[in-house]
Amino acid sequence: SNNHQYTVDGYLKALDVKIDNSWRTVLIGTLRGGGGAIFALDVTNPHTPKLLWEINENYPPANQTDLFEKLGQTWSRPFIGRLCEDANDNGICKDGRWIIAIGSGFATDPLKQTEKKAYLALIDIADGSIIKLVKVSDKENNVTTDITGMLDFNGFIKKLYFGDRYGAVWRIDLTTKENVDDFLNKTQLTQADMFFKPEDYDTSTINTNNYNQLPKRPITAPLAIAAGENNVLWIYFGTGKYDYYGEHFGLTVGSDNYPYQRFYGLKDDNTRTTPYTDNDLVDVTNGTGNDNQQSWYLELGHTSELDKALTGEIDQDCVDNCKNKGNEEDYCKEICAKVTDSEKDRHERVLTKPTVFAGVVLFTTFTPADSVCGGGTARFYAVQYDTGGVKAGVFQVAGDNTNIRSLALPDTKGVPATPLVYSGKKGGRLVTTGITTSSTGEIIKLPLDIQIDEFNILLWREIK
Repeated sequence: SNNHQYTVDGYLKALDVKIDNSWRTVLIGTLRGGGGAIFALDVTNPHTPKLLWEINENYPPANQTDLFEKLGQTWSRPFIGRLCEDANDNGICKDGRWIIAIGSGFATDPLKQTEKKAYLALIDIADGSIIKLVKVSDKENNVTTDITGMLDFNGFIKKLYFGDRYGAVWRIDLTTKENVDDFLNKTQLTQADMFFKPEDYDTSTINTNNYNQLPKRPITAPLAIAAGENNVLWIYFGTGKYDYYGEHFGLTVGSDNYPYQRFYGLKDDNTRTTPYTDNDLVDVTNGTGNDNQQSWYLELGHTSELDKALTGEIDQDCVDNCKNKGNEEDYCKEICAKVTDSEKDRHERVLTKPTVFAGVVLFTTFTPADSVCGGGTARFYAVQYDTGGVKAGVFQVAGDNTNIRSLALPDTKGVPATPLVYSGKKGGRLVTTGITTSSTGEIIKLPLDIQIDEFNILLWREIK
């Protein structure tokens, strides 16, 4: 049928939270393309789940009758944490409600999408009441990404980050009670809340038939956060949109005027009082990185000797040499894949969330074929988290190929998913593998050599 019916199409997220002085495990759900709704289940006992509350476009909270006209469909993945609403004399947070932070999606009524603005909502996880609903900006036809955040060890939210379709990144500082009070008094975010401002932000619009006025680098995939040296936060995200805005915007498939998209690594060391712009960043497209560990960007779509492609073949000489060193044949075949030079073009874009593992940022890109429904090329990247440069020797492949930044994956026709990382023992050997899936259903594994002793393990796990 051409009339596809979405149902509970959104993300699920569970966390242990405190409600009425009792610890409970709560599962939060959304509908995404299925409509406007948010619900919470108490799954402390998974055999007897209980509905805590549900708010939807037909039954919004009493004090927010226009909530879902502003939020729209619940496409944004919610972030769960605690608000710092009470602090001791030293400013250390000691009490506050557990909340959901969620951004706005597409309008539930498609006819109203062109006038739809972006919003951020804070919802009390105990009863579904709206603590705060704030407008992001006056930009029309806007949608936020998933909300990404950082918690302290007591579950208090320090910062929230998200992007939007106009290519801006927003940062909400909730570190102290004063920060929380200041945010709760706002009706709209200001430039002080903007972490990154694209060069065309003030002039671009999505409501246009003129391609040159469209946002050059929309952000549609979630951001990732990592703590680097001296616990300085780094924010990672890529730009791009799955479709081409449509031919009625004057951009046909395969067009040469599609703007080059970028992948960003921005440092948040609490020193900036104005948003980053592209002019503030180091261009690491050539792969050399930056020794001063400044914020950086990598422009996609440019052919480089650092970007290779898997051929789908195995180098038998490499396998034999590997086996002669006492390794198992299946392991040798995994690390002896042949690679070749690979051409890229300006249609390369980022559609999924990055992953940060042991000082390496992993992300995937997709380059559509000449037809919107004709598949495309998936690519897997690995770069140094602080410099943006090539992390030598990360990809294990045949031959003398130590300086590889990305690999195009063979015979993939679908969009690659967020990279996952497996690290464990195989035949007595420590192995690290990058894993992604394709929208065709294929699971793709890439042997990696990432030294896990470069980071501290903070989980309660015994390693034997």
